[in-house]
Amino acid sequence: YTKSLCDGALAKKQMGIEAKAEMSLTKRLSSATDSAYDIVQQLKAALNGIPTNTEEAVCYYHGTIVSLMEQLRVQADILEELTDKKYWPYPTYSDLLFY
Repeated sequence: YTKSLCDGALAKKQMGIEAKAEMSLTKRLSSATDSAYDIVQQLKAALNGIPTNTEEAVCYYHGTIVSLMEQLRVQADILEELTDKKYWPYPTYSDLLFY
């Protein structure tokens, strides 16, 4: 989707037309994508550190894994909100609730 936005912004700029909306949306999408990527990398690393002791593992999941998953969900929500529906490969909340 960001490629499509960038292509549109570039075409406008080549015509001497400002592309503020496309540029702003592209920056917001790129920022959320980068943040999601960083969190996924942290989550992968954290999954390698799960203690073998059951009680310690439960505490680790609660304190580390769930926290990272919540952070990832925030970025996914931003991406879902900003991405044009035809580019979003998953059902949205409204799709699930009303269809």
